Amino acid sequence: MEALRIRQRRVTILTFVVLALFFLLWLTTPMKAVFAGLLLGGLASLYNVLHLARRIRLVRESIRTGSGRVGTGLGNRLIMAAAAVIIAAKYPDFFNLAAVGLGLGLSYVQVVIVEVWILTQSSSSQGKG
Repeated sequence: MEALRIRQRRVTILTFVVLALFFLLWLTTPMKAVFAGLLLGGLASLYNVLHLARRIRLVRESIRTGSGRVGTGLGNRLIMAAAAVIIAAKYPDFFNLAAVGLGLGLSYVQVVIVEVWILTQSSSSQGKG
């Protein structure tokens, strides 16, 4: 359980760093719609990853206690992604739709980056050979 919380914290910090960079670029560049779209998609992506981590903890707990069936919340995550796309489609002057699509994958890519980083750290600490 602790390993999931460590990964969740690292992904959250990394995502906030990237979102802060997008915000600074939104402030300083003329491509405001693109960076606003990346921000919107990135926030929805972060919500989805945090929601998935919470649901994984609930599933693990329900398996351990033998209580009722608990899902992973796929519908909720799909609705959140659809809401970000609908907002971008409704306000194309403020949000670039393609950038929202790229932003939606942001936290998932960072989950992979964190996992690779953890695996390389554990393999280097164990020593090769």
